[in-house]
Amino acid sequence: MVAPAFTRYRDIAFAGACAPISISIVAQVQALWITAYFDQDPKLLSSVPDEKRMQESAVLHKRFEKRRYPDPAGYGSRYLDFVFDTIPYIDILLSDLGLKNWRKNGRIAEWSEACGHEDYKGLIPEYPGLRKMTL
Repeated sequence: MVAPAFTRYRDIAFAGACAPISISIVAQVQALWITAYFDQDPKLLSSVPDEKRMQESAVLHKRFEKRRYPDPAGYGSRYLDFVFDTIPYIDILLSDLGLKNWRKNGRIAEWSEACGHEDYKGLIPEYPGLRKMTL
């Protein structure tokens, strides 16, 4: 969402530059993450690596995408296509924000039930930086 070259400025981020099935969940979590990034939330900033590590991570993830979702069935060589990696991606963003990423009631449910929109209901009030907002 943030290009490594722009990390020191904290004035631009890109949401929605991906093609997951659960785009509405990803969009909500990305919006929270970007809000925390622009607000310079100390929890989030401690998890954001420096520019060099961000570049290395971006290259590594792009190589992974290209091999995990090869053409013609996938779009990994063209853009971010993580159909089977959406939930781990959301988990990383939630962890960066200090929010719980295990959204179900118990481990058995986490392992055996599909994740849906209902599992991410109420994310905004959970985030301490936005507690004053009401939806």
